[in-house]
Amino acid sequence: MFSANGIRPWHGLGTVIQDCPNSEEAIRLANLGWDVIQEPVYLSDGSEVPSYLANIRNDTRDVLGMVRGKYTISQNKECFQFVDNLIQNTKGIECRYETAGSLFGGKKVFMLVRLPETDLVGDKVENYLFLSNTHDGTGSLMCGITNVRVVCNNTLQMAERGAQRTWRIQHCKSLQSRIAEAEASLGLALNYQERIAQDAEKMAIQKINEEKFSKNFSRKLTILRNEKKAH
Repeated sequence: MFSANGIRPWHGLGTVIQDCPNSEEAIRLANLGWDVIQEPVYLSDGSEVPSYLANIRNDTRDVLGMVRGKYTISQNKECFQFVDNLIQNTKGIECRYETAGSLFGGKKVFMLVRLPETDLVGDKVENYLFLSNTHDGTGSLMCGITNVRVVCNNTLQMAERGAQRTWRIQHCKSLQSRIAEAEASLGLALNYQERIAQDAEKMAIQKINEEKFSKNFSRKLTILRNEKKAH
């Protein structure tokens, strides 16, 4: 993997750089320039297994997984191009990749694009668009908006579970032809973050009756304690 802005991930792995690269640089720095090829599967007696193919890394010849014949490969380069087009079509901003890498020998890959910061009542919040993809046949391609800086499998799972806007595509459909669908499902990415900022401003100006709040808090705390004793 690579990590931009000079920030070294907690696990200390990967290439650390100062500037967010473009997609071409990101592919090179994250060592994602390889392709997935498919080959037939054979039993020990030499007979071919019908309707199944092996997904194989073309550089290492490692078998990433077994898939059915209708499985459509989304190559790493296609995924980067898809993210480029998605962001540029949404707001016309230039893609600047924050992190990218592969997990489990290439069975899963991820890429993270830094979006403009959101000002939430004076606090600067970092926003990202992430894309994850599997080459082992265990999952779909997923894209979403997150505040989690993805640098490993744990943080990727956090981003996938916590994303408020996500879009998925099964590995039996064309990726590049579905940019408009992804745009709509993600809520136009940056517009979504703008709405969050607007909602935060509205909440910040709401007045709270401290006496009423304290009474409600004490009442609910008492209810929780009584329920705990009952169990």
